[in-house]
Amino acid sequence: MFKTINNGKLPTRGSKYSACVDLYANEEVVISASETQKVPLGITLDYNKFPLSLKMNMKRYYLELHPRSSMMAKHGLIGNIGIIDIDYKGEICMIFHVPANRNCKEVVIKKGQRIAQITLLEHKGYYFNIDTEEKRNGGFGSTDRENSNVHGDNIERTSNMLNNAVYEGS
Repeated sequence: MFKTINNGKLPTRGSKYSACVDLYANEEVVISASETQKVPLGITLDYNKFPLSLKMNMKRYYLELHPRSSMMAKHGLIGNIGIIDIDYKGEICMIFHVPANRNCKEVVIKKGQRIAQITLLEHKGYYFNIDTEEKRNGGFGSTDRENSNVHGDNIERTSNMLNNAVYEGS
């Protein structure tokens, strides 16, 4: 269901009963206090490996991306939970934030470090049958604005929101 890009590592399962598969940082990323960074995972969806049942019902499925709990417990990082549309074609990335009130100047995520988990889920409720003419052109808010470079300003906004809302008065 996945393929590697940029010399990434395929997901692995921690045990046969794991609800998610583990994902790995594809490059070293340094995140300073009060900053939010996108961490590339070196994988993308491989539509050729989708089972036929998924290909025939793609609008019923999505992927959910979570930070590994150890990222908060061991490193104090706050990770963004992400919804990945099944038609997303770009590199899957994880977003982490280092709170302003951490007792360190920066956190280093190492290449090859297990940092995230992903699972495939089926919509169980009502599917919004809304027509769209938009074509997917990236991720991280790419369907919000036409031809925009959403990565930098969305991350900066997220970083400011987290610092001001969550950690105010800490």
